[in-house]
Amino acid sequence: MFLFPAWCAGQNLVPNPSFEEYTECPDDLGQLGRVVGWDLFYGSPEYFNTCSPNPLTSVPNNAFGYQAAFDGEGYIGCYTYAAGPFYRECVQAELLAPLTPGVPVHLSMALSAGGYSTNKNYSLQRASNRMGIRFSTVPVTGGSLITDGAVLFMEPILQDTAEWVVLSMSYTPDSAYRYIQVGNFFTDQMTDLALLDPNAATDGAYAFVDGLCVSETSGVCLLSDGVQESTNSGALFGYIQNAELVVNLQGMGSSAVSMDILDGMGRLCWRGTSNPLAQYRIALSSFAPGLYHLVAGTSTGGVRHLKFFYYGP
Repeated sequence: MFLFPAWCAGQNLVPNPSFEEYTECPDDLGQLGRVVGWDLFYGSPEYFNTCSPNPLTSVPNNAFGYQAAFDGEGYIGCYTYAAGPFYRECVQAELLAPLTPGVPVHLSMALSAGGYSTNKNYSLQRASNRMGIRFSTVPVTGGSLITDGAVLFMEPILQDTAEWVVLSMSYTPDSAYRYIQVGNFFTDQMTDLALLDPNAATDGAYAFVDGLCVSETSGVCLLSDGVQESTNSGALFGYIQNAELVVNLQGMGSSAVSMDILDGMGRLCWRGTSNPLAQYRIALSSFAPGLYHLVAGTSTGGVRHLKFFYYGP
């Protein structure tokens, strides 16, 4: 049994909010049970940490993508959509203290899209929205999964595999909620999808989760204007087709876009300039198989990123 310190004013009510406490380092997929204070209630979510000896569950490179932790050394990951039979991966924890009905709380969480994994068996074709947080007065089971609602959730499609996106809001509970759940609690019909990597092996969408916060005190949780996105910074959308990287540069303003492609060691592999086009194609036939990072910038200072894995022609 694990004991958590008594709650005091100004504290984050989420136990182990960045998934830094664990009973053992993860050494395989589906080991959320090794995270202190958290349980799965649907599917088989993953735990990722820098201490993992298995490349499937390591940080930053793992089975579902390449991402450093938002806070600390670890984070979790969940399927938000899968083609075919309905499937989700959802987790829950008991709060350090119940929420007080009528008393506003601040909420925040960090999300990043899985994708472009170096392990082709787990690479993901799609991105989705609707990943979020909800609460309950009693622990829930898989039978209570779908409600087509959540307190805080990602409304735009989560496509940024390079950066963490922060969601935040204020929320006034109507009950003394004791449990927090994290996942996509919407049906497939209510979940929006986008093509992320048409060459990937798995027709599904995945999200990394870190930095959860629930607090009655302002300044404890992170703040954002809903979703930290802008027209001048964030992620690029692109995919690989016929040994070409197809990138959408729209929304980067009217000036020329300069682009650099770096390999996994940070070495410059390609440099080019283009107008902000709907589709810009970069030949990859001379590239060695591996992980790459495209950085696109404009004279006004806007910068966008795209990480991709090239398997070869």
